[in-house]
Amino acid sequence: EEEGAYGGKPYVEACVDAPYEEPEYFPHMPLLEKDSETVLACWKMMGGNKASLRKKQKDPIYLWKGVTVEEGRVVKIDWQRKQLRNSIPPLICDLDALKQLALSGNSLEGSIPSELGTLTNLVSLSLSKNELSGSVPSSLANMRKLKYLYLNDNRWDPNCNVSKQRFDKLAATQTFLGSLLKPSHPLRS
Repeated sequence: EEEGAYGGKPYVEACVDAPYEEPEYFPHMPLLEKDSETVLACWKMMGGNKASLRKKQKDPIYLWKGVTVEEGRVVKIDWQRKQLRNSIPPLICDLDALKQLALSGNSLEGSIPSELGTLTNLVSLSLSKNELSGSVPSSLANMRKLKYLYLNDNRWDPNCNVSKQRFDKLAATQTFLGSLLKPSHPLRS
């Protein structure tokens, strides 16, 4: 075998003598751990049952129901019709790689946190069919990648009149604001 570029040793021997370095399969591991803690805390704050989120206590986040992980980050939460209640915690905005957030068909109350506007990677936001009230924060217009916005069938303030023009700046191709675009609408009973 030829000597040379491997410290005067044949290639095979040079490879055997080289110190082993563990490959970095999950370079974003600290971020994924933070995302895991945030997802679990949000699930609990919204009244979610731990048993329905993961089968085993030690299941990694990529096995959790309704949670999608790509490149070591949480990019999708689909918790539609999971009997969630309480309010949407502003903590959810710590999931800054989130592209899709689907919380429709629950019993979430209160207003939409204005902090949701900081989720600039969000492509789809689905909050329809809840018990949300108040008005739609103008900060949602900051989400430039947003294509799908579903806010219909909630308990919006009757004086809340969302201007469609405010959301026309978005890349939104489908916007379901429901009765929010009408001059006035009654609250659901």
